[in-house]
Amino acid sequence: MAQPSPVLVISYNRPDYLSKVLESVVPQLGERRIALFQDGSWSDSLGKHKTDPELQDKCVSLFIEKFPFGEYFRSDKNIGTALNIDRAERYAFETLGADSAIFLEDDLVLGPAYFKVLESLIRLAMDDERIGYVAAFGNWRKTRDQQLASANKLQPMHLLWGFGLTKRHWLKCRPYVEKYLELVSGVDYEQRDHEKIRALTTKWGIKPGDTAQDRIKSFVTAIVGATKLNTEAAYGRYIGEEGINFNAEIYRKWGFGNTSFFSEPQTLDFDLASVNFDPWYSGNNIWALEDLPSKINNAVNSKSSFNELANVLFGENPYNGFEPIFSEPEFQNWNSTHPALTRLVKETKPHVIVELGVWKGLGAYTLAAAQKSVLPHGYLIAVDTFLGSPEHWDKARRPDVHAALRFKNGRPNLFDVFLSNMVLTGMHDRVLPLVQTSDNAALILKRNGICPDLIHVDAAHEYGPALRDIENYYDLLAPGGILIGDDWNWLEVAKAAIHFSDRMGLKVHVEHPKWWIRKPT
Repeated sequence: MAQPSPVLVISYNRPDYLSKVLESVVPQLGERRIALFQDGSWSDSLGKHKTDPELQDKCVSLFIEKFPFGEYFRSDKNIGTALNIDRAERYAFETLGADSAIFLEDDLVLGPAYFKVLESLIRLAMDDERIGYVAAFGNWRKTRDQQLASANKLQPMHLLWGFGLTKRHWLKCRPYVEKYLELVSGVDYEQRDHEKIRALTTKWGIKPGDTAQDRIKSFVTAIVGATKLNTEAAYGRYIGEEGINFNAEIYRKWGFGNTSFFSEPQTLDFDLASVNFDPWYSGNNIWALEDLPSKINNAVNSKSSFNELANVLFGENPYNGFEPIFSEPEFQNWNSTHPALTRLVKETKPHVIVELGVWKGLGAYTLAAAQKSVLPHGYLIAVDTFLGSPEHWDKARRPDVHAALRFKNGRPNLFDVFLSNMVLTGMHDRVLPLVQTSDNAALILKRNGICPDLIHVDAAHEYGPALRDIENYYDLLAPGGILIGDDWNWLEVAKAAIHFSDRMGLKVHVEHPKWWIRKPT
């Protein structure tokens, strides 16, 4: 069973509000981990305390009183909302390794059913990458009867309050969000350079507007092709009458004081069929410059995406200035032209392919050539250390394989062989090498928000490493995507594939020596 989402509480200087929020969390926390991220009062950029330091002391004391088993992280200095939330996100997804997390600020009191409803929405988001953020504070402007009548409906979420977030979506957004965080680091958040931030969002193709961190994340969610969803029925109440963004008059005009929330879930069976999943739908309040939606949708299907990814990974195109070390392709066929590879590529038309375990590149060529026959662009990421496997180093057993490593000064020269083969076969504008271990490569791909449609795993032959490869790369795989494996004739590989598929409830299709599984949509 999946672990419940950890709860991360963001706090600054409103202990009275925080006390009410924490009190609402206590009866429904269950086995979830909880941590407080307390911002500080001293501002280096302003050279003074922005608020009374005793307020921070009180906030931390309240948290310890309610959750003596919880963790708290207190900043010595004022880092601002954006960076405080960022460290909470990194703690959840990098330190804890959670697949999803719940984020609360100090101004949304939760009804008794809030976490139960939110977790059901998080499960929907885990299964559907079109969903970025989820929340259950509902449509407070509707009457109770109106909310009840549409309790199974979901609406666009305009405010990031009491939200659930998946690690997958967080990783997709990171390359954009990190650019924003660079602009708000080292300055007082309330005095951030709005024009620089608007220039950044304009570069992304978004009409200039609000520069707050939650709006930036809304922009980025649309850019990566996802939406933010909130319930129609209210399961919480906003209490932030006084703060950075609200005052008593605005609070009254918006009608927050009249919010009445449901204490029990009115349904956990939400109607996704009625959701408009177009990120640029006017109800999402995000406005693109020119024809950005089609540009984003076509980005992975364009040659520029290959060059952009090369620049992100290497700072240059890895083929620049490279001259092949031989005049004709020098491949070695170890099940690398199996008909299942070409057939599955042509059936699925994957924009992004990852191959794990490359050797001289014949498998990469087979996959990329099939991709090229059905898509004008797209790319394949070839993951390998290009140092060979232990059995390849056994000169006495396989002198031909040992010689194929082309040792030079005690080091295999397989990478130059691979690059030469890609250049000579014309795949150097489609196949990108990623010279890393499988574990490191999986992390790099995640951090860059790369979600392959098809993955070919042909690496480890031992049970433990083979299972880890399957787990790590299945996690990267897009919903509906296919993971192809090799070496079904290796007992340890077959065991790993069977154990993983049984655990996940998946069917293994075997076409000796290839096997494959499909990730549910």
